[in-house]
Amino acid sequence: MSHRTVEHRLERMKQRYGARNVVHLVSMLIATHLDRPSPGNGSAMAETADD
Repeated sequence: MSHRTVEHRLERMKQRYGARNVVHLVSMLIATHLDRPSPGNGSAMAETADD
């Protein structure tokens, strides 16, 4: 995937979510996902920590 493709997709996501920059976008997405209940009985990290 080209770096220009990534830049373009990030710009579109920033516009869609109203983020000022990539850091703001990431923080908004993390906050959004932390508000949602996780599927199952634990987080994804707990499910993969079986080794």
